[in-house]
Amino acid sequence: MPFREGYSGIYDATTLGRMQDIFDHVWKQMINGKAPIFARDDLARMIIKAHDSGMDAETIKAVLTSEAGTKL
Repeated sequence: MPFREGYSGIYDATTLGRMQDIFDHVWKQMINGKAPIFARDDLARMIIKAHDSGMDAETIKAVLTSEAGTKL
């Protein structure tokens, strides 16, 4: 998964776990039995950008799930 490796020097374990939870939630909602509309790395970058801008986890999930819905 995107946040399990390579970010430990940048974010603490709690933050990485939270971002992975966001990723897992949005990915599951986005694919819903279909081909993904964003690449995994692109989705991870969107989550990082939203997190770094100060958005809380539930808002990130809602925004990215909504964004994925508009791309279908």
